[in-house]
Amino acid sequence: MIPDILENIGSKVRNYFTTTFLMGAFYFRTMIKIFKLHLIEFRTMKRPILSQIRFTLVEPFFFLVIMTIMSGTLVSVISLLNFPLIDVEEFMRFILVSILVKEVGPIIVSIIIISRSVTAIVSHLGNMKVSGEVRLLERLGIDPMVYIALPRYFGISLSFFFMLVYFDFLTIFVSFIVANFNWDISLNRFLEIFFLGISMKDFLFIVLKAIIIGQGLSVIATWSGLSITESSIEIPKVQTKAVVYSFIWFFVIDIIFNLLMV
Repeated sequence: MIPDILENIGSKVRNYFTTTFLMGAFYFRTMIKIFKLHLIEFRTMKRPILSQIRFTLVEPFFFLVIMTIMSGTLVSVISLLNFPLIDVEEFMRFILVSILVKEVGPIIVSIIIISRSVTAIVSHLGNMKVSGEVRLLERLGIDPMVYIALPRYFGISLSFFFMLVYFDFLTIFVSFIVANFNWDISLNRFLEIFFLGISMKDFLFIVLKAIIIGQGLSVIATWSGLSITESSIEIPKVQTKAVVYSFIWFFVIDIIFNLLMV
């Protein structure tokens, strides 16, 4: 009984590290391709990149606004109601920078991208692979890396960064409105409190974390979709694994950056 359980756990651990290695090799192979791109290949990538940005960044914008309003309002209300006896400015600075900007923002953006873009990419590329469209691209002389992988890398990375920027600006505005119900303060003073709480190091870490997380999510989604070889029945199973890997990737990177920023 126990040996079987240990063998099963060992098998899953080996599969996890094997999959991680294959994803890493796939990523570096496509990154090398960037330095070998020709002008005509850049033109080929333009439309897929714009399409990916539209799907990932533009279409869920209203949903992002709703999530931002809800999270910003909830955190601000809880803060003002439960901590009325301390230095409000200092605490609001902590809430805005350390909680909303550094942690809640990346979590909300990751959830949106994983639930929409990662699953959609796996499904789309899986169907392309099963139907033979990927082989057809190769026969037409079009490198699948250029037409499939790189546009999604650029599209998701840029979308993740700009969604995070949207979230930060909106959540600051929402927090200002909520704070004014119990705390008479001007917008200029509120912004001053925020910018006093965020350093250039914090800003660079936030940008770098957004880029790394976005790149990782795009790699997981692209590799997972292209790994489908049998039939479309395999797609839901691969989608589930891609979502799990995506959340693992996010939390690992988030923990690493939090440790580096201590």
